[in-house]
Amino acid sequence: MGGGYCNTELRRLSDPRIFNFIDFITLDDGEGPLLKITRFS
Repeated sequence: MGGGYCNTELRRLSDPRIFNFIDFITLDDGEGPLLKITRFS
């Protein structure tokens, strides 16, 4: 999950239950986090 909503609303996420529905949240720098996720997987 990424985009403007994550950068503004999920930046101070404190409830880990979101990860019952998604695997990763990317913040800020666009394709950089996506590349890190593909290398991690």
